[in-house]
Amino acid sequence: MSFMSWWEGGDWPMWPTAFAGLGGLAALAVAIKQREPQGSRLFVLVLGLAAASAGLGVMGYFLEISRCDVAIANVNPVDRDVIRLYGELEARAPLMLGLASGLLVGIPAWMGLMWRRFPRTHPIARGT
Repeated sequence: MSFMSWWEGGDWPMWPTAFAGLGGLAALAVAIKQREPQGSRLFVLVLGLAAASAGLGVMGYFLEISRCDVAIANVNPVDRDVIRLYGELEARAPLMLGLASGLLVGIPAWMGLMWRRFPRTHPIARGT
C-alpha cells in the first residue's frame, strides 16, 4: 500500500491530526533551538499539541468505524465481512498517524521538560 492510498483511506481526519503533529514538531524545534528553561510554557504547548494529535487520531478512528457501520447496514450479508475488514483497515490510518506523531513529539518534549528539573548532582543528570 502506498503512502497516498493510506492517506486517502484515512479520509478527512488525517488533516487535523497531521497539522497538530506538525505544529507540535515545529514548536519542539523552536523550544530546542532557543534552549528553553525548565518548566517552559513552550514545552507545555508541545505536550498539548502531542496530546491533541493523539486525541484527534483516536477520534478519527471512531468516526471512520461509525461510517463503516453505517455503510454496512444495508449491504448484502455475504459482503459484510469483507467491507468491515477494509473499513477497519482504513479507520486505522488516522489512529496510527495520531499515535505516531503524538509519541514522536511528546516523548522528546516530556524529556526536555523533566531533564532540567534534576539537579546537576543527580546521577541521571550526570549521565552515570
